[in-house]
Amino acid sequence: MISLLVFAALITIALALVAWAGDGRERFWEALFGPPDDRPVNFAELSPPATSDFFIAAPPEECAKVRPHIPGPVFAAPPGVLRQEVMRIVCCEPMTERVAMDPDWLGDRFIQRVGWLRVPHFIQVRYIPLDTGHTALAIYACCLIPENSRGYNEARVRRLIGELEQAFAAPAAA
Repeated sequence: MISLLVFAALITIALALVAWAGDGRERFWEALFGPPDDRPVNFAELSPPATSDFFIAAPPEECAKVRPHIPGPVFAAPPGVLRQEVMRIVCCEPMTERVAMDPDWLGDRFIQRVGWLRVPHFIQVRYIPLDTGHTALAIYACCLIPENSRGYNEARVRRLIGELEQAFAAPAAA
């Protein structure tokens, strides 16, 4: 009888591990902390969570309630071209998916899951047309659970900006 109970317990544990290794981790975080993406970020009204890691790169005039960590970069490209390059870079990141797109091309939202636990991180990119052929970026990256994510968001934003700067500094292929 005891061996049957042990066997049943081992089967139950094995099934739970299979569920956890699949998409169970995503459902776990959502059950505890809500959906990872429930609405677009309004940079003018942005109040980052006090309990998690976040990083903001934006023109200071875009953020009325919070001071960006670094100014938003400006690129010599129209919003549509800059958006295509952002999509190319961000979608190559591991465990990253675009979850929403502003219909007028002024923003994209992404969720990137980090590590074995697949902790969700939210990324909002806003394209700010300045004049003909120039666009500023506002980027907000935030861990969606109260934890210390060891600077993932700062590294993520700086890496994106660096790759964009390289892409737009390189001469166009003929």
